[in-house]
Amino acid sequence: AADLHFRLGMLDKSEDGMLAAARHYRRSLALDDGHVGALAALELVAREEGNWPALADLLVRSETLPREPARHLELCVELAELYRSLLGRPAEGLPYLEKAVALFPDHLQATEGLADLLVVAGRGEEAEPLYHRLADKARASRRVKDLARFLARVGAIREAAGDGDGALAAYDEAFRFDPTSGVVLVGVGRLAFARGDWDKASRAYRSLLLVNLEQALGIGKAEVYFQLGRIQVQLGEPAKARSMFERGLELEPAHAGIKAALAETRQ
Repeated sequence: AADLHFRLGMLDKSEDGMLAAARHYRRSLALDDGHVGALAALELVAREEGNWPALADLLVRSETLPREPARHLELCVELAELYRSLLGRPAEGLPYLEKAVALFPDHLQATEGLADLLVVAGRGEEAEPLYHRLADKARASRRVKDLARFLARVGAIREAAGDGDGALAAYDEAFRFDPTSGVVLVGVGRLAFARGDWDKASRAYRSLLLVNLEQALGIGKAEVYFQLGRIQVQLGEPAKARSMFERGLELEPAHAGIKAALAETRQ
């Protein structure tokens, strides 16, 4: 019966279009929830409609069927990305990437995706060895920007865990491979400032003025000038601090922190 409904769907598709055929495909799937042809046809309908929840449900069904390992890997990676980017429910994609990495431990995309989702889930201690593995592979293949990115993520995990020494060591190593990375410079600047290493913090923040600050970094150039001004205050140079604060206010006139700091330097 499931197969007959699938064939009726194929006939409707040729005569009245995919949407007319979909009712037969759904009936086929209701009779046999593992009908490969109906699953594939409804996946196509869901993609054409942009119906991502329906597509996720169909891919979940497909993933449970016996598959070639390579196809299983593709399904797991796609499901994880679907939950993360289109449905906004990244935690639901985590088990599929765990399966993918178990199947193919050397698959870089799946491993990085798994590490990223583990961090989002608050499981940084499990993500860290995955980033180290990715960093080792990037180092071996001389992909220096990828290497710096993975080391920076190790730094962020160490920082979140309260290990300032480990975090700064990871950021410093990342800086050696990509001195223009905004993520790395922000991390170095923040940790150096917290330690009172004003020279190192100043160099990091000044370097940030020369790179493209993406919104995802959580810091704009006004904030960079604010931090540079605060460093000059610590160095006992109020005139230079005022200059930094004034530049920051030109970029972001409503920045409350800069306004307050500037007022203090004028007293």
